[in-house]
Amino acid sequence: MLSETISKPKAPTIFTRCPFYYGWVNVLIAAIAMVLTMAGTEQGRGLITESLLKDLQIDRIHWSNINLWATLISALFVYQSGKWIDRFGSRVVLTASLVPLGLTVIGMSRATNTTHLWITAIFAGILAQSPLSLVSMALPGKWFSRRVTMAMAVYSILMTLGFMFAFSVFGRAIVKHGWRGPWEAFGYVILLAAFVSWLLVRATPESVGLEGDYKSESKNEISGITCNAALKTPAFWLFGLSSAFFTMLINGIFLFYESILHERGFDSHARDLVLEIQMFTGLLFSFIGGWAGMRWSMGKLMAIAMAVLAGSLIWLTKVSSFAGVVVYAISMGIAGALITVIFFAVWERSFGQEHLAVIMGVAQGLCIVAGAFGGRILAQVQAATGSYAPAFLACAVVSDLRQSRRLESGEPLEAA
Repeated sequence: MLSETISKPKAPTIFTRCPFYYGWVNVLIAAIAMVLTMAGTEQGRGLITESLLKDLQIDRIHWSNINLWATLISALFVYQSGKWIDRFGSRVVLTASLVPLGLTVIGMSRATNTTHLWITAIFAGILAQSPLSLVSMALPGKWFSRRVTMAMAVYSILMTLGFMFAFSVFGRAIVKHGWRGPWEAFGYVILLAAFVSWLLVRATPESVGLEGDYKSESKNEISGITCNAALKTPAFWLFGLSSAFFTMLINGIFLFYESILHERGFDSHARDLVLEIQMFTGLLFSFIGGWAGMRWSMGKLMAIAMAVLAGSLIWLTKVSSFAGVVVYAISMGIAGALITVIFFAVWERSFGQEHLAVIMGVAQGLCIVAGAFGGRILAQVQAATGSYAPAFLACAVVSDLRQSRRLESGEPLEAA
């Protein structure tokens, strides 16, 4: 069995001579890797949807079914991806994910029929949403412990800025040149990132002779908690199901944002405003969440986030003014930023580093499956009742009840 931990090198290296902790380089590469997952997610493929549908003469239902199955199938590989990361190391798995993903995206850009599109879209979904997204999330946790919440806050901010840049550049290119050329270029960008990751990424600080960012002089006392043991704790299911619930909700909202706001009397410009406000609020509160996570329990922070989420959903069903839209966007941005930082940081904090990737893999699998059905649930509620409001009110109740008792009691949620 390969191990991520090897003996310290006798001679100084570029890693030991680095003027800052080398873990921050891994945080940067991890954030870039997460941005590249857009090649296999609905958010990224949304950029090429209209151009692709027109080019290949397929309808929206067919395309949505491709994305749905690509997402569900990818969830089957998350657990095994976590085991690979813990066994072979982040550097190996990251590079081994990026190379075939880049080739698959290039192949997808040359699709001439639906069979070709199905195959490449599913392979891209598996690679992007299983090993690549998981190694991206696990890599900072392999390097940080004492400052893991701050590291994940920086990771979230870099990731958000990266998505903003990628959506802007590729979005404009696709509008101007169609989807094939920019999508092929994106594949070559992914291949370049594979080369860079192999040069710069290292699995753990110990593997290059550095001391880890531990909470004390010795390694985390709970570093040996296995995935099976983690699954038996209330903490795993509280954080895992809360994160999956949020993923389901936000995926559905993003898919139908224009329609949701139109129901409240606003046009497409309101959607753009909401997205911009959420994004910038999220950047700010990612830092705040990272700072708070170093001082408060993760349980208390999640309780606050879910309470803010519940309030924003209730507010959304009543909003009727421009000021109300701004308040909703800010509150949703706060909730999203806090939940994102918590999801990235809580697994290392609760269960240690040794089996971190496989534990995160199970949690990520919950989010992937839940997220695949978010849009369908909102669409069905809207079709049955003529409004999205019943779905949001129901989700607000679930968000509040899931956390209220723990918030009031202050019960710690970290693993024992």
